[in-house]
Amino acid sequence: MEKWGFDLSKKEVLETIGWNVDENKIPTPFRGGVPGDDFFIRLKRTHKLSLKKPQSVEACRKRSYLPNHNF
Repeated sequence: MEKWGFDLSKKEVLETIGWNVDENKIPTPFRGGVPGDDFFIRLKRTHKLSLKKPQSVEACRKRSYLPNHNF
């Protein structure tokens, strides 16, 4: 998502995982159908993910540098 200038919060990541588990009817020990903090920590460590603050200036630069931009 960072590549396109969007960010996901921790809450959004966990809710998306919970929704996916629910939609695919995967049995899970998640309370309320949504994984908790421990799951999130393991997910980050396992897949070498990190949380970053959004950088709106950088996103604008990326959007303004489109190959087919007509000036």
